[in-house]
Amino acid sequence: DIVTIPHGVDHDRFHPDPDAEDADLDALRRIGVHPPFVAFAGTLEPRKDVPTLVEAFSRIAPEHPDLRLVLAGGDGGGADAVRRAVGNSGVTTRIVRPGYVDGAVLPALYRRAAAVAYPSLEEGFGLPVLEALACGAPTVTTRGTAMADVADAAALLVDRGAPDQLAAALETCLTDSNTE
Repeated sequence: DIVTIPHGVDHDRFHPDPDAEDADLDALRRIGVHPPFVAFAGTLEPRKDVPTLVEAFSRIAPEHPDLRLVLAGGDGGGADAVRRAVGNSGVTTRIVRPGYVDGAVLPALYRRAAAVAYPSLEEGFGLPVLEALACGAPTVTTRGTAMADVADAAALLVDRGAPDQLAAALETCLTDSNTE
């Protein structure tokens, strides 16, 4: 027998919703976030490679003075490395750390992001990538990982641990209307 197993995205929650803009912006305001921003959602642990995202953001930030980086997620084993990367970034005041974000706020975070970045070194599946794509967010993730298999051509793919490639992909999301 062949059994089809759904991919696990709750399409009642994760979908584009132009009519929810006010509600989305209210939800984001409550966690200290306002557009424009690049979003990351996940526990801050070494395999998520958030320090590379911080470095990539610092490279594009000068060209986008209103842009913020939102690092949503609880502290894990990589939180100290993220704090060091943020402290050394030169754009500390433009990086927002709301901590753990309630699942009800995630769709708003993805829908209103200028880009979603998930530069993980390795994952078992990469559900945040699917959720972001389901919300219509321009998404960047890493090739050679489960996320690349999940996203395929729907996301921009970069090499793991490559801040220059990640910065270029984020720049593409911010400037190319074809990524939306």
